[in-house]
Amino acid sequence: MKLIKDLEFSGNRLRELNNNTLLPYTSLSYVYFVDNFISSIEDGAFIELKNLQVLDLTTNAITGFPKNVLSLPQLRSLYLSDNKLKDDALEPISSLEDSNVELLDLSKNLLTKLPPARAFTHLKELNVSANSISTIKASDVSAFCSLHTLDLSKNLLTFDDSCKCLELNAWIKFRKIKILPQKIICDSSTINTDKCSETQTPEQLISNETLKAYDNCKNNIVMHNQMIRTRTTWIVVSSCLIVIIIALIVIFLIYKRNAKRKFRNKKELATSHQVNDELLNVNSINDKK
Repeated sequence: MKLIKDLEFSGNRLRELNNNTLLPYTSLSYVYFVDNFISSIEDGAFIELKNLQVLDLTTNAITGFPKNVLSLPQLRSLYLSDNKLKDDALEPISSLEDSNVELLDLSKNLLTKLPPARAFTHLKELNVSANSISTIKASDVSAFCSLHTLDLSKNLLTFDDSCKCLELNAWIKFRKIKILPQKIICDSSTINTDKCSETQTPEQLISNETLKAYDNCKNNIVMHNQMIRTRTTWIVVSSCLIVIIIALIVIFLIYKRNAKRKFRNKKELATSHQVNDELLNVNSINDKK
């Protein structure tokens, strides 16, 4: 069972995933639990699935999600659509935690804002359609510095200042992000002409706050990659040291064995000479008699 790569268990009446549910299937790469009644997932339910690439839990009753899943090294696509997840469901365990997830589907949940960007620096596709998100800023989107597809449809977005709306559209245009709906409509009647104008270029509309959020995300990616390289270097160095130590131990044992053999041969030779000398002495005495 450990060699199974795909697990399709959709359309059943499964209600929970405990720490032992998937324990016999540690080689899984693709897991589908679509359209069940899952409401409870224990923290260790997926922790042993180091090769997991796609996890689909669409259409369940999930209110809480194991945060350690985000750290699975091979996980690229995570589908959590049509559940009961709130804003804190995907908060990272620590500020240093990063995820390799590239596609995240959180549509049809109970979100009032975007998920925490610091946990998803590699995210390329984000679907938060049909939630309860009412406000969003350009800096909220720019914090996802790898993003190229964003689905905000079926959210009742409002802006107390249309300059924020213009900036959001400017960032989306500047970064060439594919968005649904195709364009966010800004209320021109609330535009503060002292702060912004519809005739301004995207570069003029984008604030320092938005650029800073983007830069922070990029820096986190650099730090994450450096950490991986450092870890890899230490693994290589440690492996080399272990090989050298083992080689030295083997050489020492061979030397010790050869030294013992030489000592034993020398001792046997000395004993042989002693016996021969004694025999010669005995023969000499006998001859004299």
